Amino acid sequence: MKTEELLNLAANIERKAAEIYRLLHARFKEDNAAGYLWYSLALEEDGHADFIEAEMRMLRTVPDAFGEVTVEAAPLVASLKMMEDAATLIRENPVTLEKAVCIALQIEEDMVEKKYGDLIEIVSPSLKRIFEELTNSSHHVEMLNTYAGKVGLKCR
Repeated sequence: MKTEELLNLAANIERKAAEIYRLLHARFKEDNAAGYLWYSLALEEDGHADFIEAEMRMLRTVPDAFGEVTVEAAPLVASLKMMEDAATLIRENPVTLEKAVCIALQIEEDMVEKKYGDLIEIVSPSLKRIFEELTNSSHHVEMLNTYAGKVGLKCR
């Protein structure tokens, strides 16, 4: 996968995460704390996607901005598929709050701690900056774990 394809896939992943969190916000908005959690996560994921899309616009203006990079698409494609399945599950089933938090933790741990972390290790320094920004600005696992602890939810 080339640089533009990688960034496009990452933006799609971030948008899908935002969609999932909006679905959960709609499901749990009557609970102020849960509603705020899902709303906040959705906004942050949209911000991540906007950031990536801005980088893509820059890449179109300066095609060699990130150098030539080729990475394996399968792990990110699998993550997007997992998120699409999660969105379908949430859309079609009345998930509990505990199940929702567990789904979100799985998404965040898979993307931030694994997939994006792996990309940081293998991409060019300028492209690395993008994925470092996504991982550094994403405190979603911490937010979810803190919320789960406060309301007594357990995922593991």
